[in-house]
Amino acid sequence: MQASSSPTTLQQHHATDTVSTTTKTTATTKALQMPELLLHIGLHLKVPILARCIRVCKTWHHLFEPLLWQTFEFPASEPVFRSSITKLQPSPDQFRRMASRIQRLMFYKNPTSRFTSFEYLITELLLPDNNDDECDSAERTKNRGQLTCLDVYFMIPTVDTLLRQNQGSLRQLRITSNMYRPDAAYLAREVLTERILGMDRLEELSLIKFHIPKGPQGMAFLETCRRLKSLELGIVKLDALVPSQEAQGQGQGDGGSNNYDNEREPFVLPRLRKLTLDRVLAEGQEQMNLWKAGTHVEDLTWVWTQQPSALDFPIAEVCGHLARPSSLSMVQSLARLELSGKTVTDKEFSRLLELLPNLQGLVVNGTRFGPLALTTLLGDGVESSGSRTGRRGRAHGWRELSFVNCMWLTGWDTQKILTSCSSLEIFAGSPIYISQTTSHRTLFSTINFNTPSESLSSSQEVPLQDRPWVCSGLKHLDVRFLLCTENESRTSTVPARDSDTMRLRRGIIYDRLASLTRLQFLSCSNHDGILPSSAVIRFEEESGIRRAYGLDFSLKYGLARLAQLKRLRELRLYRLDNELCMGKEEFRWLEGQFLELVAVLGPFDRGVLEGGEEYRFYLGRG
Repeated sequence: MQASSSPTTLQQHHATDTVSTTTKTTATTKALQMPELLLHIGLHLKVPILARCIRVCKTWHHLFEPLLWQTFEFPASEPVFRSSITKLQPSPDQFRRMASRIQRLMFYKNPTSRFTSFEYLITELLLPDNNDDECDSAERTKNRGQLTCLDVYFMIPTVDTLLRQNQGSLRQLRITSNMYRPDAAYLAREVLTERILGMDRLEELSLIKFHIPKGPQGMAFLETCRRLKSLELGIVKLDALVPSQEAQGQGQGDGGSNNYDNEREPFVLPRLRKLTLDRVLAEGQEQMNLWKAGTHVEDLTWVWTQQPSALDFPIAEVCGHLARPSSLSMVQSLARLELSGKTVTDKEFSRLLELLPNLQGLVVNGTRFGPLALTTLLGDGVESSGSRTGRRGRAHGWRELSFVNCMWLTGWDTQKILTSCSSLEIFAGSPIYISQTTSHRTLFSTINFNTPSESLSSSQEVPLQDRPWVCSGLKHLDVRFLLCTENESRTSTVPARDSDTMRLRRGIIYDRLASLTRLQFLSCSNHDGILPSSAVIRFEEESGIRRAYGLDFSLKYGLARLAQLKRLRELRLYRLDNELCMGKEEFRWLEGQFLELVAVLGPFDRGVLEGGEEYRFYLGRG
């Protein structure tokens, strides 16, 4: 049996630290007996569950087969890995067999962790003991230079050793450091010079919380960027002087700190296809020069930050550069844009869209637009049953359109988006924070999933099979709304008839979106139990965005609806009560349905931050 591909990317959400409970371990045991599941153990499953899997299966030695351990993801939560391995008592040879096959290693942060388990794994598995008589030199050589992907959340000497031994093999590297800690800062400087510069195969680089100084270290970093396909800088202090192409044309042979002169080729990043500048602390021109160097970038994420004070996104300067004939390759290449700034006027926004004719996706992060922005994107007509009246919008034919952290986005705006862009495959909308004056109760009480001409009154409900659904090609739906005031939540003021209408409209999603492969949404409806907003907010430090995911419909109704999504492979299911249990009969259909199920469970009055538990199950087909 072949192992299905693992959804391990450098941009995936960091897993929540969990502690296994007796109830959940027992409930999971039955599912873990599935042969298909064994292929995924060690990829993403939590370490306590991993240990339980090994004991239940009684065939733990099969876990050392080649396809299994090519990826190892460890949440760095509880220091149980050492004890788990001790109980298994593998021989040194079995340790080396497993170590020789690990190619992708991902470790995440826990503020309370002292990294003992992490260092134990690296020391015992990936860094063979030179004094071990049983390990000959050939075996030690084999164990080095094997990692192709490394994602670590901290900078310690063991990581530096790992980088040094895998310089020749790493293709993907993501490191989160701390520029304000002297020990981490020292190691980070080593990474920027000695380590990264020697990684000839490196294609994707992500540096989080780094300081890139002037001088030789900055130059080494810029030279490394020339061969990258993907570059992410997050909360990076960029002091390195990124040479502008215009300045190079005038010559810089004065021996300055840039060390660029007019005899060198212009500073361009010819292979770069994806560029992420997320809150980079730098002079505005350095960010601009770095972006301009990516002449063939297809996916650009730019969360704008300028020191000494945060200013609006320099959209005028961006448009000015795009309008130049020399920027033709950049204009033709850019297919996805994510931008963040304070405000963008209607005129600036229209001009930006005009200059990017091949744009297929736009993600807006916290930016306030003018009143005509949505009209520019969506047009002023209505599309239904294959026909359209009115003027088409710029977003016609796009695959992705998302509004994140946009407090101005309403349910009616979302309705217009979903009923105007028939080609959308990815949609996300999250206002993040809802004030006490918000009148909407739930997302689905304000979005009409029918055409505007149809009535929504309870007395004239249109049968589901007769309701046209425009966005039938959606694959990823990420609607992280909590359109409900806490006062309304606690008092349960929604009439019964409205509650029935909400339930019916929510069902339209499952009936219409048969192609959905990813679903993330949160609605706070009053007929299923009240969840205050503070109980469902999950913080993700890496993105800096406050996010919530979940499904809060009644258990039996929701499961019946979810069973209709035959192509659904990833579900983030958050319920903050003890009703949800993998041992229930209602969950039998999950076997064979999901490649991944993420469930957060916990007491009703304790939120995700205060003790909700997350479990991942890799089940069946995929």
